[in-house]
Amino acid sequence: MNRIQSDWLEEREDAYLDAAIEATVTQPIDELAVERVKLRARTLVVHESISTPVQVLAIPSDSAKAIQPSSSRMRLTPIKLLTGLAASIAILVWWTMSSSPIAMAKIAESISAIRSVRFHFSTSYGGQEPSDGTIEIQDQVIRYDHGSRVHIYDHANQKAAVLETQDKLWQELDLSGLPQPVINPLVELVAARGRAAKPLGHEWRDGKKLSIYELENFDLMASPGKGKITLWLNDETNLPVRIEWRDPDPKFKKLTIFDQFKWELDLPADHFAIRMPEGYQPGEIEPQSTKMPTKTQLVEKQDLSSGLVYSGRVPGCFEVDRERKLLTAILRDKEGSHSGMPTQLRQWDLSTGQIRWTKFVGGAIQFGLRAEHNLLALIEGQEIQIREATTGEVIRTMETEHVLGAVAIDMTGSRMASAYIDWGRNQSKPVGGVELWNISTGALERSIDVGDRVEMAAIRPDGAVIAAASQGNIRFYNTETGRLEHALLGTSRIDYSADGRKLAFISIEQGWTGTLGKVHVLDAMSYANEQSLTLLGGKERTWPLGLDFSPSGKRVAACDWNGAIGVWDLANGQAVSGLKPMDSGVHCIRFIDENHIATGSEDGTLRIHRLGD
Repeated sequence: MNRIQSDWLEEREDAYLDAAIEATVTQPIDELAVERVKLRARTLVVHESISTPVQVLAIPSDSAKAIQPSSSRMRLTPIKLLTGLAASIAILVWWTMSSSPIAMAKIAESISAIRSVRFHFSTSYGGQEPSDGTIEIQDQVIRYDHGSRVHIYDHANQKAAVLETQDKLWQELDLSGLPQPVINPLVELVAARGRAAKPLGHEWRDGKKLSIYELENFDLMASPGKGKITLWLNDETNLPVRIEWRDPDPKFKKLTIFDQFKWELDLPADHFAIRMPEGYQPGEIEPQSTKMPTKTQLVEKQDLSSGLVYSGRVPGCFEVDRERKLLTAILRDKEGSHSGMPTQLRQWDLSTGQIRWTKFVGGAIQFGLRAEHNLLALIEGQEIQIREATTGEVIRTMETEHVLGAVAIDMTGSRMASAYIDWGRNQSKPVGGVELWNISTGALERSIDVGDRVEMAAIRPDGAVIAAASQGNIRFYNTETGRLEHALLGTSRIDYSADGRKLAFISIEQGWTGTLGKVHVLDAMSYANEQSLTLLGGKERTWPLGLDFSPSGKRVAACDWNGAIGVWDLANGQAVSGLKPMDSGVHCIRFIDENHIATGSEDGTLRIHRLGD
């Protein structure tokens, strides 16, 4: 047994301590624990002799019986006292070591000393065929091989690349804009160095003794709950041989296994290079969906001849750029389903239907996407992101203390209005308001407390008025003074024509056959009502969700959760023919041009409809 030398304790006394520990414990314990036993015993000896009642736990070893004192008060020499105390403390240390953080600390220390590793992983759901691949790590660079797809992540330089080996495509990505892409259990194990591991026993494999541990409430792969990890550890190296992680959600029955570990390999340098390999071409590579136990797997489709731009996840909100050439949408999972992918921001070229780029934008994003002056304003939590419309790159962010509902940019691209809801202040009901921002500086110019929760804001194209829709009312405020100018009864959907002359909003009215969605068109300056249009079709109940003026302001379109879509010519108030109700709720509607509209539905489709004359 290796010992740390002491300057003040005689070697003879150290020998007694070692003998007592070895006689007490039936199997070896950690060297650190041995030293802790000795130090604890030494601190209890303060005189040449000591008189104290000492009680020692029953020790089965014959050699230990020689140092077992009686329960009566007796005088002991320091040597004998040390050996007795060491025996007692050793038993307690041995009993507690198996569930102490010592094991995890040693694992973390061993993993941290490794420079390179390769291992295999597989993930299965509910007994389905597993999805597997290989992970290689060298320093801070990770290579992830999964079928025909290869991802490389350079964390030190915040860069990433993806290769499609079948089509010989290569794409460089910004690592800061990606979600956690690679399942790396080694990082999680290092982070758990201070946790306690429950021992499950030992196992011999390939002539090597493996210790098995279990950790509850282990967070891995950004799981919705805390799972359980089982770890097989090589006793000689303190490095993992096998790791199993189980999702706590019984609905998914998800199991991920990491095995075939090869440590300290001489891995090829080009496996970790962020550069395009010879023979490859740059291209836009679609993210792969994760297998999940849903009734149907996520399959993305496109059929431009029928007007289908995209079929897969739900385009809950989308915008068309000022030149009417680009369409940008927020894609999320359908209600009640889970693809394993984060919310995405994606852009298509309307002339070809081709994807221009895809960005990951978090998992709980509000539908606050608005486009104007080649800028996109996007809400993510309590943050407003201003992005360049053609690239999707973030150029400025603004943070607020409130829950955001929607955003709108004026025609100049210099100002932006945001709607917010405040759930605090111990009110019986939430309150809200609107905020006016300077886009170029990111400064908050004005905050207007509306009182009711504000779900949507619109800014008149000239930037002079902010409209706040809340709880069946629309209030109009002067942006320079914050003064209330006008109020209307309506719902939380409002839109201005591009020239700023007209204003449209939606109301819900009771009709003979049930509730009806009404679209009201007003003069934007005088607020005089010019037309009231009825949204027909769909199911009996109505819940209008989308509203949009055509580029010329001569037409207006609306959509409903009941599947109804409507377009009207404002010159005569007549509905455009040829539009059929959809089978599922329609979240968003936008004009592409005077004769085409785009719709995004809960069925996961993004479609372009040609309008009649």
